[in-house]
Amino acid sequence: MWTPSAIACVACDGPSVDVGWRPPLAVAIVTHSVTQSLCVRGRPAAQSLPEKRRAQHDLGMAITGGLAAAEQRLLGAFPTGRLEEFGTGDAEHGDPAGGEAWGQHRQVRAKVLAELLCGAVAVKPGQVGEVYLDRVRVIGKLELQGGTLKHGLRLHNCYVPEGIDLSEATAQTIELQGCHVGAIRLDRAKINGVFILSGAHLDGKGGPALTAENLTVTTSMICDKGFRAHGRVDLNGASIGGFLTFSGAYLDGKGGPALTVQSLTVTTSMICDREFRAQGQVDLHGASIGSQLAFRGAHLNGNNRPALAPLKPGREVVAAPGRGQERT
Repeated sequence: MWTPSAIACVACDGPSVDVGWRPPLAVAIVTHSVTQSLCVRGRPAAQSLPEKRRAQHDLGMAITGGLAAAEQRLLGAFPTGRLEEFGTGDAEHGDPAGGEAWGQHRQVRAKVLAELLCGAVAVKPGQVGEVYLDRVRVIGKLELQGGTLKHGLRLHNCYVPEGIDLSEATAQTIELQGCHVGAIRLDRAKINGVFILSGAHLDGKGGPALTAENLTVTTSMICDKGFRAHGRVDLNGASIGGFLTFSGAYLDGKGGPALTVQSLTVTTSMICDREFRAQGQVDLHGASIGSQLAFRGAHLNGNNRPALAPLKPGREVVAAPGRGQERT
């Protein structure tokens, strides 16, 4: 036997009474169509709701519990892809390096991002639907292995300590500009657009910082403007439809290779210039670069191994030594 129980209604914030059987270990989310519950306030379903309330209802079907204030702001901005900024105007408190101290008013759960990206909230025809946030802390790991991201992800100066796993996923453009992020996994993923990591800091926490074997990016991959990786960057077998740049980046392999791009294919150029630094070998075995591979002004330290492992012959390599460059 079952006993009717009062629970919060995601459509009107009022109580709801279950009138259908539900397994005792079912997830405690009220959706009128799934649990066949009747709203005590007389609403049998989320009909004729204002647009924002309807969006809350849609998201409530996927997320247990209410939305925090920052998540409410994200939800309001999502349909049009409007940037939602959470900075205080204070440079010190806006630096994601200190994101661990950011309070609840600047926190968004990773599972809320995941549901929005995968289409939990419908958008009107002509609306872009995009997660576009500046200076928030993402709580939990953003995991969508094998999923299809229907909407773009643009995070600027955000703190994502648990990292991101989009292995085997299909995504739109991904921007993580200026973000501090834990390890990122993109093995066998496909990005239909550009992949931007400008100014981002990735921390593998003892492992690879970026693992993206057999990744496909249909346009370009941009890791410039102070991009840093603590841990190996692995692009073995990846395919980049435009250019790949690590201009001005710092890669630290933490005792191992800094950058492995075995069998990488880049349609145009691969640029590692403007004080590009690598602590650890840059492994180019079998890589195919469409036009130019540039290491102008680069500082390379192979840590007792060849700083540059060879790539396929027949491509122009520009490798004018930078000041203090090491080739060991």
